[in-house]
Amino acid sequence: MTYSFSNSSKFLLIFFIIFTTLLVGCRSKVPDLEAIKAVKEVMAKRQIAIHTKDIEMYKEVIFPGFMDGGVTSDAVIEDMRQIFERYEKIEFTYQRSTVDMDMNSARMVGQISYIGTGMEKKVYYRERTIFRRVDGKWTISAGIQIGML
Repeated sequence: MTYSFSNSSKFLLIFFIIFTTLLVGCRSKVPDLEAIKAVKEVMAKRQIAIHTKDIEMYKEVIFPGFMDGGVTSDAVIEDMRQIFERYEKIEFTYQRSTVDMDMNSARMVGQISYIGTGMEKKVYYRERTIFRRVDGKWTISAGIQIGML
């Protein structure tokens, strides 16, 4: 048994395949605005925690399984605790670029700066912050350098 398609049927089939491919491709490119907002809020909360020297709030933005080049969440939190003890006042700023999303992870690259009371110059570095979403909550899972201050 041989099937034959008319030219219009072939055209409709090709159109459908192209349309479906484009639709699926475009759908994956649509940014998750709520997730991007949540990631930005994590960075804002980090900034507030540092400015107010609130170690408990700082812990909330760090993923318990944080791991980056052998640096764990405990090391990141202890480093910040020591910075809080060392400086009366700490200014932390970040200038972010775009947030790149991938389902339950995100990346943000930005210029980070710290300055503590009595320091002559700000410490600047480029941070590639990695975020992870677990049970709907976003936290920082990699990218924070320790020993900067």
